[in-house]
Amino acid sequence: MKKILLLILVFITFQSLSIAQTKTNAPHNLINELVSGINHLPLTNIVVEEGISFQSKYSLNWNAEKQLFILTDTRFKPHTAQKLREELYTEINPQHLHSQGVLLKSFLNDQQLSLQLFTAKNDLKIFSSGFMEGAYIYGMYYDRFTLGKWDSAQFYPQLKMIQETFKPYIEQQTDWKEEQSPDFNAMVFPQTVRLADFSYVLPVPDLSDVSIHIPNSTANEPALFLTASQESENKALLTEFLLSELENRQVTWTGEISGVLIISKTGLVENFQSFNLNKTPIEKEVKNIILGMPNWKPAKHQGRLVKVNFAFSLKK
Repeated sequence: MKKILLLILVFITFQSLSIAQTKTNAPHNLINELVSGINHLPLTNIVVEEGISFQSKYSLNWNAEKQLFILTDTRFKPHTAQKLREELYTEINPQHLHSQGVLLKSFLNDQQLSLQLFTAKNDLKIFSSGFMEGAYIYGMYYDRFTLGKWDSAQFYPQLKMIQETFKPYIEQQTDWKEEQSPDFNAMVFPQTVRLADFSYVLPVPDLSDVSIHIPNSTANEPALFLTASQESENKALLTEFLLSELENRQVTWTGEISGVLIISKTGLVENFQSFNLNKTPIEKEVKNIILGMPNWKPAKHQGRLVKVNFAFSLKK
């Protein structure tokens, strides 16, 4: 009897070790796939920064001791092996990433693609100098890092594979709640963010300037749509409204409709700026719906009515 119990105990222990080993190996397999995927990317298309043309070659390494990815950006004079400067190194902590923030961004009417990574660490205050611009939503800042541009037709499968590998790996390493997901359309560009000692600080807007509009999520009292009682409810209500109106007008569309609404101090939607809508008839229809929608409850900031912008995205 003792021998049987001992054998059972050994079997259970062995199985537990096997399961633990499997769980441990899974992330490493994904790490190896990510490293291989990035390292096999070719030189980027030619980029021009501050009058200097170059192509980048990216390489990714895993630092097991720090539990960080080290991304290296080596820049070359176009169509040569001549390095233009020392390599740029960026540390990427997987626990600061969000699975919904690994995006493929298209440029030049979908002819070029880049890979973009957003952080989602709500208490993160200091960012790498390699990060350029990000998203600010619900009083929190999300940083963004962009990897090059490649020809879409040729390298979409390779970039898509890297994107799809990143997502499950990040999901294994993090446990973000739904409300902690950033709104990746609410971009904060360099002209609205001041970089000081690598800390991004939102400047105080000149509210007396009638042309100024601030991100809705940054207002003390954000603009609210229909029955919304807080800013986080606007997205779902706006989505439901737009989909219903498109259906009522029998508009057929697929893909993505995205842009930004400019909401006046009275709550009137006074303008709509499209992000990447290429089908002109649909864009006109969407703009007509938006400009004719019910007024929003206007936003207030520092006790004053303010003009705000609100970004959205619809996918079908």
